[in-house]
Amino acid sequence: EIDVTIANGAASTTTIAGTFTCGSRTFAAVGGTPGAHDGDVVYFGNTTGLTTGLIYVYTDAANAWVATNADHIDTSDGLLGVALGAESDTHGMLLRGVVSISHDPGAKADILYLQSDNAGDVGKATATAPSADGDCVRIIGYQIDADDEIWFNPDNTFIEVTA
Repeated sequence: EIDVTIANGAASTTTIAGTFTCGSRTFAAVGGTPGAHDGDVVYFGNTTGLTTGLIYVYTDAANAWVATNADHIDTSDGLLGVALGAESDTHGMLLRGVVSISHDPGAKADILYLQSDNAGDVGKATATAPSADGDCVRIIGYQIDADDEIWFNPDNTFIEVTA
């Protein structure tokens, strides 16, 4: 039990007594529309022309979000986000949570990695770890349904493949 006193201006106070529970954070399923999400979102980077549901990396030099590409460390090793619309400052970038991406990267429960452009398109996830010389291998989450809904929680570590 907790007693809380709240000041209501200068003249009076209100006391609240009761049992309070600090619940755990929950993330809901979001359906199959690209950009549908439940999680942590940021609004910065001043980037336009983003594709909803693709994965981007924030670059300090350009102060912008650019599409990820596991073929290059500099487009794979930084802060990652999923575009929630065409403009990062208006629609936001999901940093962690449940999100529907713009493509189907694999099967339910698959570990997901950033995709390299020699294996597909930039800005996408894949269930196949990149394996070519110079590729960046970075786990970005898990597929949680049979289509395009994923748990996006990029690992802060990565490995560069050397042949």
